[in-house]
Amino acid sequence: MICASLFRYSRPSLLLAAFSLLLLGCDSGPTGQDDSPDSPSAGTFNANVTGHVTTTFSGEANSVRGGSGGWGISLGTGAPPFIAITTLENERPAVGTYPIVEAVLAPGTPGTAFFASFVSDPAVGSYTSTSGTLTIQSSSASSVVGSFTFQGQRGTVGNPLIVNVQGTFNTTNRGG
Repeated sequence: MICASLFRYSRPSLLLAAFSLLLLGCDSGPTGQDDSPDSPSAGTFNANVTGHVTTTFSGEANSVRGGSGGWGISLGTGAPPFIAITTLENERPAVGTYPIVEAVLAPGTPGTAFFASFVSDPAVGSYTSTSGTLTIQSSSASSVVGSFTFQGQRGTVGNPLIVNVQGTFNTTNRGG
């Protein structure tokens, strides 16, 4: 559902969010997870957003190795708002603190780095990370637990719209 919604809009600011969701292996489930009857229930998250958009929301949390490589966390409610946090690394990250950067493809990004996006309304675009951290407190074959904080931006360099996003998660690991 979220994937289909993103691709209906042709706004350039959604391209990075769409890339993040592709890494997460979108399917027909409301938050990108496998909705088969045998799949484990989704984990949970809580998020707080301030700045250009102010909201607090919670919902389903899933982590997965992406179909086209990479690994990520999908945090959503079945409809916007939602958050995607991804890396190009194929393996589930170990316990530790990792940078959230402007783009995981940035030259010179040392070690494992993550990219994040926040979408409050697909019609207006996504806020893509400019800086932040992802802290993994536990990482196992069944779940990943941690917290995140990042600043996201959309719009032009001269007049950017800024949000600050923070939260906690306890994901159901859906592979990787």
